Amino acid sequence: NQPAPQAPAQTPPAQDPVDAEARARFERGLALVQQARWADAVGELEAARALRPVPAVLFNLGVAHRALGHNLRAIEAFRGYLQAGTPGGVASREAEVRTFINDLTASLGRVRIDVSPADATVTMDGEGLPPGTREREVDPVSHVFTLSAPRYRSRQETLQVAAGATVDLRARLDREHLLH
Repeated sequence: NQPAPQAPAQTPPAQDPVDAEARARFERGLALVQQARWADAVGELEAARALRPVPAVLFNLGVAHRALGHNLRAIEAFRGYLQAGTPGGVASREAEVRTFINDLTASLGRVRIDVSPADATVTMDGEGLPPGTREREVDPVSHVFTLSAPRYRSRQETLQVAAGATVDLRARLDREHLLH
């Protein structure tokens, strides 16, 4: 009677440090979601998404942004979730996400932009808008627009946008007076 041959011991492969960091960030973010600490959860989940944009991260990021009223960002995360696919996922989750997207999209407002000079730089809430932007979907909150152009005085406009409403931003920048 000889002892049965044994397979050599195998050490488990070392976990990729990026995967480990993404998982740790996701787990912290998920714990914060469960505590309804939405802003903190967004920070952890955004960090996890930057490392590994997997469906579970995208779904929970959408949930957290939705809770904060960041409708555009929630829509982006939920669309990413649907595009990533959900192998082994729950079929009802896809229907739930589509409902979230539809509800959030219906709650958006719009801003129509008419600024002179036409080449003026427009920022919304500190974020630059692409040149030539004439209309933009926005979250239904107050937004601060900064308008600037070379040789013109900059100005700020604050607009309150309600869900489903369209608000016009019409502004003409004044030329700077040069002293000689």
